[in-house]
Amino acid sequence: MDCPSCYEYFDADDRIPRNLNCGHTFCEQCLIKIEQQRLTVCPICRATIAKPFKPKKLPKNFIALDYAQRQHEMLKKSNFCSYHPKELMKHFCNTCMRLICVDCIVDHSGHSFVRKEESGKYCCFIFSF
Repeated sequence: MDCPSCYEYFDADDRIPRNLNCGHTFCEQCLIKIEQQRLTVCPICRATIAKPFKPKKLPKNFIALDYAQRQHEMLKKSNFCSYHPKELMKHFCNTCMRLICVDCIVDHSGHSFVRKEESGKYCCFIFSF
């Protein structure tokens, strides 16, 4: 689950999901930016933000936080790229002997890579864990 402002995943550290009085949820970092810009309305529905506006004192959205933590655990277990967390690793770099996402292909310029389904090495790679 991600923040509707910055599109970063919520977490329990600096992207804590917090509720505005209108019910919309944003990460703490975006709410701090909203406070610094002295905005007085919700960026989504334009409802007036209750005063005093202190992002770190707004209530946490525990449902969004729980969902984000579960999603984070699921991402760690799946084939998502650690450098580009929203990208699936759909290719196998034969040179580096590892899975890569489409965005990583640029960093592997000149390497030999194939779609992961076409790599016999990928099958061995999976079962070697």
